[in-house]
Parts: sequence; C-alpha cells; structure tokens
Amino acid sequence: MRILFFSSIFPQPHNALRGIYCLRLCRALAAGNEVRIISPWSWVDRLRYHMTRREERSKLEGDLDGLEVVYPSYYYTPKVWRNAYGWFMWASARRQIRKVMKTFEPECIVSYWTHPDGAVAIRAARLADIPAIVMVGGSDALLLTDRGRRKQHIIEVLEAADAVVAVGRDLREKILGFGLDKEKVHIISRGIDKALFFPGRQVDARRRLGIPEAGKVLLWVGNMVRLKGLDVLLEACAALGSSWEDFRLYLIGDGPERPDLEMDCARMGLSRMVSFVKPRPQKQLPDWYRAADLTVLPSRSEGVPNVLRESLACGTPFVASHVGGIPELAHDPVSRLVPPGDAGALAGAIREAMAVCISNGPLQVQASGTWEESADHLMQVIRPLVYESRRNAGKKAMAVPIRRAHMLNVFITVDTEVWPLLPDWREEGLVRDIDRDVYGATANGSVGISYQMEVLSKYGLKGVFFVESLFAEVAGLECLRKIVSEIQEKGHEVQAHLHPEWLAWMEKPLLPGRAPQYLKDFPEEDQVYLIAQGLRNLRKCGALQLCAFRAGDYAANANTLRALVKNGIAYDTSHNTCYLDTRCGLGTKGLVLQPSVMHGVYEFPVSFFRDGSGRYRHAQLVACSWLELKTALFQAWRQGWYSFVIVSHSFELLKRRRQNPQYTRRDQIVVKRFEKLCQFLALHRDKFRTSGFFEIAPDAIPSPPRSPVLKCGIHKTVWRWVEQAARRVV
Repeated sequence: MRILFFSSIFPQPHNALRGIYCLRLCRALAAGNEVRIISPWSWVDRLRYHMTRREERSKLEGDLDGLEVVYPSYYYTPKVWRNAYGWFMWASARRQIRKVMKTFEPECIVSYWTHPDGAVAIRAARLADIPAIVMVGGSDALLLTDRGRRKQHIIEVLEAADAVVAVGRDLREKILGFGLDKEKVHIISRGIDKALFFPGRQVDARRRLGIPEAGKVLLWVGNMVRLKGLDVLLEACAALGSSWEDFRLYLIGDGPERPDLEMDCARMGLSRMVSFVKPRPQKQLPDWYRAADLTVLPSRSEGVPNVLRESLACGTPFVASHVGGIPELAHDPVSRLVPPGDAGALAGAIREAMAVCISNGPLQVQASGTWEESADHLMQVIRPLVYESRRNAGKKAMAVPIRRAHMLNVFITVDTEVWPLLPDWREEGLVRDIDRDVYGATANGSVGISYQMEVLSKYGLKGVFFVESLFAEVAGLECLRKIVSEIQEKGHEVQAHLHPEWLAWMEKPLLPGRAPQYLKDFPEEDQVYLIAQGLRNLRKCGALQLCAFRAGDYAANANTLRALVKNGIAYDTSHNTCYLDTRCGLGTKGLVLQPSVMHGVYEFPVSFFRDGSGRYRHAQLVACSWLELKTALFQAWRQGWYSFVIVSHSFELLKRRRQNPQYTRRDQIVVKRFEKLCQFLALHRDKFRTSGFFEIAPDAIPSPPRSPVLKCGIHKTVWRWVEQAARRVV
C-alpha cells in the first residue's frame, strides 16, 4: 500500500530529534508498505539552520533509514494570523504535494497534528479522492482549542477526516466532546523500541554516562517550553535541597525557556544540583533512564507522553502531573501523580516515590507495545478506508463518463424591513422611511426592492423576500399590502420576517410590558403569539404560500423553531454561523452547512465561507467581495451541495443609510456586486437554479453531506478590503 505521511512534526535538518516518534512510526509502516514523507520546514528554522556553522548543524539519524522525505519551505507570519496557518502551509507545500501525488500516487494520506498539518493533508486527499487519516498529538486538541477561531478550524479538520487517531483514552474523550462519531475515532498507543529501551544496572549506566555513581538522580527529558512546567520543577528542587544533599536533577533538552531556566537556577542556588544536558539521540536515552531513580514530568498539559513509556520500559518509575493521558500509564506501585503547577505537591510526591523505590527495590517492568504493533494497529484503520476508496474508484471507472447534471439551489433572500430613523416619523406615518428602506429612494434613482426585482427579472431569476410585518401595527396594513402585492405580482416569493423591536413603538403593544430587542429573548408562548401575529398581517395583505421564516438579526433559538412548528411553518433560515457568539441562539456541536432538521423544522443555514485571513464570512452582498461570492458558489456546486443561501436587504444597495437617513446615496460597489451576481447565475443555469421555499418538497431534501467548509484565497479577501476602504472614501 502506498502511504503519504504529512507533518511538520518530523526530524528536520535543524533538529534531528523533532517528532522522532513520527519517524519511528514511518519506519515501522515502511516495513510492509511504500511510504513517502512531506515535512514542511519553517522558513524561520531554515534560516537559522543556514546561519549556523556547518560543524554545529545536527545530523539526521542514519539518513532516515532510506525513507524519502521532502522538506518544502513553510512560509507563515510567526505568532500572528494563526488562523490562516492552514492556508500558508498549503500555499507553501502545494507544489511539492502535487509533484508527489503525480509521481508516487498515494492511496491514502496520514497526517500528524491537527492544524495546520491536518487541514493541508485533507485538502490534498480531497484533490486526489483518497482517504485522509489525522493523528491528534495532544496539545492540538487540549490547548489550541481554547482559542475560539483556532478551535473551529481544528473541529473542521476532525469532522472532514475519514478517520481520527488519538494516543490515549483521555484524548479520545476530548475529541468526542467535539461531536464526532465514536466509530471514527480510534485509540492507537505509541510504541517504543524494545531493542533500545530495557532495564539495566543503574551503576553501569552512570559509569557510561560519566555521572556520580552515588546519590539520588532525577531526570527530565523534553522540549524546554513553559507548557512543560520546568519552573515548577525548579521550585520543587529548591524545597528538596533543604533536606536532600546528595541528589542531582538532569534536564535533557533545549528550547526557548532554557536561558531563563539557567538564570533561575543561579538565582535559587540550584546550580550545583541541576545540570542542563543538550538533546541526546534516541540510542543514548536508555542509559539516562537506567541511571535515574525517578523520571519527573510536571507538565501543564500532555497527551500520553512517550518519555514516560520509555522510562518505565527501562525500569524507572515517574512522578508526573495528573493531566491528559498520563494517568493511563501510572499502574506501578511507585509512580505518583500530582496536580499541575503545585511545587509543594511535586516535592512531596518525589520524596514519597523515592522512599518506596528504595524499600521495594527494582521496578517490575510493564509490558509496552512496539512501533511495529502501533503500525499494525494503524494499518487496521487504514486498510478498510483504502479498500473502500479502491472500490469507489472502480465503480467510477466502469461508469459512463458523463457527469451527472447537479443543480445547486441558490436562494437569493432579501430581508425587507423599515426602521424609523427620521425624527418626525410618527407624523408622516413612516412614509419617507419606507421610501428609503424598502424602495431605496435616492437623488440618483431607486435601488430598493423595485430595482432589485427588475434586475432579477431581467436575468430570469427568482428572489425570496422576507417581509417584516410587525411594522404594520404602527404604519397600517396598507403600506404592507403595497409591498406584498408588488413582490408577488412580479413573480417573486414573500416569506415571514420579524423584528420585535416594533413592540416598543406601538401605542397598544401586543405584549404589554415586554419589549426585548431579540425574538429569542421571549418565552416560547410569546414567540408563538408574535409569529402568529406577523403571519396574520401578511395574510391579511394577500401573502400566499407562507412556509419559511427568518428572525430579525438572526436572533432565533430552539423555542423559535418550536413556535414555528406550532404556526405551521416548515422552513427556517435564521441560522448564521457568523452570529452564533452574539445574536443567533441556534448553536450545535458541529457546523451546519446544509439543510437539516432542528426541533421539527428544516433549518436552511445562511451560507458562509472562510476567507483568506481565516475568519468566517456569511454570504451577504455587503459582507464579501464578488470574487469571494463567486468562488464560494462554485465550490458549493463542486461539492454537491443542495442549497446556498445568500442574504441581502431591501436597503442593501444604499450607502451610509443610518448616518444620513435624509440624504442616502447609491452604494455603487454593492450595486455592481448584485448585478454581477445576477449575470453570473444567468450565465451558469446548468449549475445554479434560483429557488423559492414553497417549491421545495421536504422529502426531497437530502441528508446533509459531509463536506469541508468553503474557502477563499487571501487575494480575494484583500480585494474585499480594498473595496470596503473605497466604499468609505468615495
């Protein structure tokens, strides 16, 4: 089987020990498969490497045992725009990826580290129509998910992967908490090299290392970063030093925290008992484990660290933080677990473990899996996916080579509403406000619903106008009747829209004493009543075929959907991913990309994409450039989506409406976007069909497909920024 392994966590020229476990796994996989490796190499590390003297450069162990590795330069913005790292890595590595895809023709891609590595691997796999397996390292799911936008990227990767691999039970439970299918998430423990890691005489190991044969020895191995809790370990050593005179701590590794740690040692008077040792190759680590009485790992976060597996295999117990999957390894009578960040508890646990170790004698070595066993377990995950992929490829080859005509249903939705922005609106009965907000009146012509319907009709397209009807309680039904009649006479669809803010402006409020801004803030029975009143107003004005709804400001929740069911409404389109953290109360565990049933209603989410900066943008004329909108439509069609919901407003084509309600102007940039959208949809009638909700049969709506989030390149996003700046200036 041909396997492509993709990860930046892999031995690289500047650091031969980086991701050494990935190298061990690839070696084991290569024993029965063809394996190629692409490891993006940070441009920062590459620059440092070439600035280092040749004799000081690290050497890759054994030339990677003949494994073929490609190191494309990975260009990114250090410490900023982290949400766009997936795009940066893809842009940096895509040429090498496509080259390897063409020459090697892999049957699957295995990636280590969820984001950005996993995101790039999935994108490459989709291009080649092969399965993608993402291996979660630990911190990528345990720590990076604390950041809102980064968390969303990670969840998207996990959802899009064909299989997800965790290194322990704790990590699997964390992943399942993101809403993934249990059958998709597998546990595969890392292995160890039993030819290297086995027990031996402590005194012989100390002689080989040239360290004192007598006294107590503590060992720490890893990357010197704050996450590893070395500051806590030094505090614990300071406490131990007052009672122990014959102990030493060896810190093996390197990293950005090392200079500060060395200064802390000097400040705390620990220089005599703490030794800093440069990173050691794998073949030298067993003697360090054998020489130690205890391995110490006070990390603030971990997956299931191989350092502890290797220590136990050499007969050395450990004291470590009670985090991540570490408790899964603490089965021997000596090893101890402590709360992270507690130096006092760490010092006490070290004393206790050392006393037990002295009284019990040598540790009974626990059985631990090998890398060959880990590779075999991984192949048990890979094989079914590859065999299924082969079967599907065979079916495609046997099929008639004519692409089935897929049509994407595009809903051009226009929220048609009015707001009392003029001071004398009550005296005029909202006449000038309606002219502005609904009909888009300006000195240079109108660009409201009449103009928008004219353009739609010119290109033979259909629009869905979500008409806000509570304003009729203030302005009278005649204004609402005129709007409804014009829309339906021109062949477009009227559906229901509601802004409960109008309750505060009614002389006789529908719900006395209650006037929250958002519909979701009302109890269910009040929402049932308000929606019923809105529908009643529309029907009084001749609205036909009412079957869909959108809450004002997308401010709906589960009660809203239940209220719609009680009012006989089948479809809702209030779900907007970009507003889930603020107004929209329809959040779910995963992203909602396509129509799905929620509380008895078919929810048609407002379509969205991830722009070049990594942020989500919903498909609205003023929110995205024409290039972004066109790209998103084409991607949705290629992925076989059923629907694509675009949002607009009756006043969408006006400029600075709220700032200057008496002197509105045409927003020429947005007007052009609207016209280009209509031209585009008319030109590609073989791919896109503008639809209304009444013509949809619920039993014809397919189950939501598993597909990735739509994405747009940075250049299209930059063009939007330029346009938005121009809109403010012109």
